[in-house]
Amino acid sequence: VYLLADGGQIKVDGSIRANSTGNDGRGQLRKGADIVIGRDEVTGFLSKATDVVGAKLESQGGFIETSGDDLKTGNVSIKAAQWLLDPTDINIVATGTATPDTPSTNTGGTTTYQETAGINTSEVLKSTIESAINGGTNVTITTANPTVGANAAGNITLSTALNFSNTGATDATLTLLAKNGITQNAGASITTNSGASTKLVNVVMTA
Repeated sequence: VYLLADGGQIKVDGSIRANSTGNDGRGQLRKGADIVIGRDEVTGFLSKATDVVGAKLESQGGFIETSGDDLKTGNVSIKAAQWLLDPTDINIVATGTATPDTPSTNTGGTTTYQETAGINTSEVLKSTIESAINGGTNVTITTANPTVGANAAGNITLSTALNFSNTGATDATLTLLAKNGITQNAGASITTNSGASTKLVNVVMTA
């Protein structure tokens, strides 16, 4: 499932399920199909703004990507083996402060969403990351995309503590991959509740 809008806006708050299994064309049996929202895999270009707030995205055993120069992910539900977030700059926060998009409806009844301001640092809630990791989903946050530079520097900031308790069926990895810098603010610890966890949580940071 591909939802693309090179330089445009994407808004998803419904459900996308891609749980089919089958041959991937190379003789390998795959569980779960890919869901790619906001990045053109041919050109690498991102949408100007991608909003998946409240969406339910599911690819059991598969790959999900949510990308955009400006990425909003509040209260998104992710079930997959791999989840990739690919904005230009991103801040991991306890509560969101981003200005919401302004909806408008044209004469044909179609609702569109226009950014209320220029591209700002995207935000992802700690609860969103914790929920995915704790279910056994590998989470990669990267700002190393080819469109970084025009709108942002490619930084990742960890502004709040992350506390994981992976009770999924597999180990999970949180990967932070920044084109520029990674900042871990004071008090923004990363811990695992080993008493409640049944599987490991690995953390990889590359700037």
